[in-house]
Amino acid sequence: MEKLAKEFKSGGYDFRQLKRRGNWALYERRRGAACNYEVIKIRKKKARNTKIAGRDVIFKGGEYYPATNEFGDAGWAFMELKNALEEYQIVTQRYPSV
Repeated sequence: MEKLAKEFKSGGYDFRQLKRRGNWALYERRRGAACNYEVIKIRKKKARNTKIAGRDVIFKGGEYYPATNEFGDAGWAFMELKNALEEYQIVTQRYPSV
């Protein structure tokens, strides 16, 4: 299974992983001088084969960043690193094997 990248670009933002424990991670999200922090539950997709318009299509499995509509359940955003670190500590201690 392909792991979620430690650094990537998406939606005009640069993401950089600061911490990871199991399926939990803390990322810095930056656009220019603007920066915030996101504590996320890393999501996973299984590989699968399907047919689209009569053609076999293979979807790779792997880890992925939660979608915007998953925040509140699988992600939380913070303006201050201190607050993000506190939440990261809480979730990794409360749900260590999730």
